Amino acid sequence: MHPTQSLHISGEAECQDANDVSLKVVTSTLGCLWDLHAQLRSDRDRGRAEIQQRLLAKKATMRPGARQIGSAWQLGKVIGQGAHGVVYHALDSASGESFAVKVMEESRELHQELEMLQSLEHEHIVSFLGHEIHDRQLYIFLEYMPEGTLKDKIEEFGAFQEDLCAALGEQVLKGLEYLHEQQVLHRDLKCSNLLLDVSGRVKISDFGCSRWIAKEVLAMSLVGSPFWLPPELLIGAPYDQSADIWSFGCSVIELLTALRPWATQVTADNPLAAAHQIRILTEKGERPSLPESSEYFSEPCRDFLYTACLRCAAAERLPAKDLLQHAWLRRK
Repeated sequence: MHPTQSLHISGEAECQDANDVSLKVVTSTLGCLWDLHAQLRSDRDRGRAEIQQRLLAKKATMRPGARQIGSAWQLGKVIGQGAHGVVYHALDSASGESFAVKVMEESRELHQELEMLQSLEHEHIVSFLGHEIHDRQLYIFLEYMPEGTLKDKIEEFGAFQEDLCAALGEQVLKGLEYLHEQQVLHRDLKCSNLLLDVSGRVKISDFGCSRWIAKEVLAMSLVGSPFWLPPELLIGAPYDQSADIWSFGCSVIELLTALRPWATQVTADNPLAAAHQIRILTEKGERPSLPESSEYFSEPCRDFLYTACLRCAAAERLPAKDLLQHAWLRRK
């Protein structure tokens, strides 16, 4: 055999061996990836099953007197829509009673929201009534609030008088105090998430961004609406319950001015651009402003906002419990 022929055959053999090795490596890698995918899917399903079990356990021991939704109900018109689902007016076919139903694509995160809703009970928190799951759609049944949101009222009537703002703010703070005692951060507090019942009582709604937080742990994820976000969220720093206090202060400005926070200071409408502008302003120590004329807003009102709520340093904001004792809320 010619030497070059021998080399050629040897080279082909080596090439074949290399191909075999490559094939084994690829096969092994694909196998590992498949195993990882299967493990992640198993973990996800197990997590969903664990939450489902906790939900069923809670459902079996729902608080006495809680109104149950019948097996037959009718879907009405859309009454709210956002990033976390669509809210409809609905009717219990048996009793004729109205309720709201939030419809979302089923996910582990939404099961966590559902679990949180079942754990909360307070006069200033929208009541949870029950839930159903059909074809991976999650239906959350909630108390119907016929008067709509505080944002709806602002759009209808314009800015509110100080006394009314203080009365509404006191109710919101009572709800916030309860949430924070339960180690819950709302993380998206604004007038469009504050609902009114027929008696004028304010209730906090939309817990799609909310999370439980242990006393020794600070949250890190960026959520919420940029015009209501506190400085620490805008720079990606850890935050705690004081983040809700900043958002609450921004909501009071909404009520007092009928404008969104930063309306005269931030020109951008795009959320990312607005967040960037607000971050620059807060780094300079600026805060969402009220008109300068003192004839419009009392000194106690300004003190409540700028000494107690809208402090760029989170540690300087008063907790809800202390804010409820502020002179602006206590005046009659």
